[in-house]
Amino acid sequence: MGISADLMVGQIATVARTISDADVALFALITGDHHPLHLDAHYAHATRFGQRIVPAALVSGIVEAALAATIPGKYAIICAQALAFAVPMLVEDTLTITITLMALDHATAHAHCGVVATRNDGAEVVRGTVTLQIEDLPDFEEN
Repeated sequence: MGISADLMVGQIATVARTISDADVALFALITGDHHPLHLDAHYAHATRFGQRIVPAALVSGIVEAALAATIPGKYAIICAQALAFAVPMLVEDTLTITITLMALDHATAHAHCGVVATRNDGAEVVRGTVTLQIEDLPDFEEN
């Protein structure tokens, strides 16, 4: 399969997703991360954050889903990522992820993307780069 001709350096995609209380609760159930900063509003209010925040790993997972849904798409898997978390993501806030296709390496079938994610107030939650391997996967139907 290799790199699709539809992929071009400079392409930009944007995905927005509100991270709900249910998302955070399910993440805690699946991972066992029951930190009160994520789950206990009373506890979180007493911290410098003043409210509950979303686990960074959940934010990272949503970034991965955005990459699969847009650029480079469902035929790519993450090889490496370097994400810096500048400010916390807040529960019940919307994360807006902007992906920029920065480079394509046809010899290795790698796509290199820049990622920036912001919350509703415009604060930059995440900035970084992701390298993805374009795989020769069989076609599949979306559910």
